[in-house]
Amino acid sequence: MKPNAAAYPVVSKHSGIVSTGVTKREYFAGLALQGLLAGDYGCDPKGLAADAVLHADELLKQLENTK
Repeated sequence: MKPNAAAYPVVSKHSGIVSTGVTKREYFAGLALQGLLAGDYGCDPKGLAADAVLHADELLKQLENTK
């Protein structure tokens, strides 16, 4: 699995232009951050963001290992 691959790629039928939106890594990090914020409301934002990225990276690593 490519971490920088688009999470929801869209190709226009008319122009053929690909809209990549967010990457899988960014999408998973956002989901992880959402969960972290639900439980750790008063924590440092930089620390929470770093933890979310670590969780996203580990998820992508584990998904790659299951192939």
